[in-house]
Amino acid sequence: MFRKAKRVDGFTLLELLVVMGILGVLTSTGMLYFFDMMRSGRDTAALSDANNLMTVVSSNFVGDESVNYETQNGQQLGVADAAGVARDPVFTLSAGVVIVFAGGFNNMSFGENDNTPGQFNANLYHSSGTPGREVQIIVDELNEIQEFIVW
Repeated sequence: MFRKAKRVDGFTLLELLVVMGILGVLTSTGMLYFFDMMRSGRDTAALSDANNLMTVVSSNFVGDESVNYETQNGQQLGVADAAGVARDPVFTLSAGVVIVFAGGFNNMSFGENDNTPGQFNANLYHSSGTPGREVQIIVDELNEIQEFIVW
């Protein structure tokens, strides 16, 4: 007499594939945005280190403190004075930030007993940051130059 209607539960294979495709596109877009933000954050770390380092170098020049800014282990700067005597580091770079000193500059501040003006010229960038994005710091005590250039 009366037949029971066949009950169909669930989704078809085609519906599941469409939903999975949409989720895949959204996930890949989100991942690209996430990686871009991570790279931007690393660039910001290099910018922050450059700004803080310029302040440290300028204060050492003004205070007539004797510092050689060469790096130790690539992270600690100013582990010796201008005469080469060991001292506590004046600055430690953030993880991943690389500093490259420019040629032709002595990258030192000299003590109050030495009348030699200090000079500092270096580029900073993050090893995992945006390729080609660097910050250049120039502090020249003789010509009273303080420059902070982002490129």
